[in-house]
Amino acid sequence: MTNSGTHHRVPTTPTTGRRGTGADASDLAPLPDWLTTGALVLDTRTGRRGEVQDWPYPASATPTRAWLRPVGGGREWTPRIADLRPVEAGERP
Repeated sequence: MTNSGTHHRVPTTPTTGRRGTGADASDLAPLPDWLTTGALVLDTRTGRRGEVQDWPYPASATPTRAWLRPVGGGREWTPRIADLRPVEAGERP
């Protein structure tokens, strides 16, 4: 059996199906090019840095959240993509 292409480059939570993860039309935006698996990003709401993890989502859903793993370990979290930005070279740990 082969992978049918349901696995995407950006880990996210689905935008439908679970309470609290839905998105309205104002949340939908094109995904930034820098948001790729393994990228180091800053969650601007919390000030935490994390590495983007691979997380499949339904092809019919527009992602609004990413799955991040803390640098050095710890509990993962799923911030809004709109609250993320890439970590600059001078900000790396």
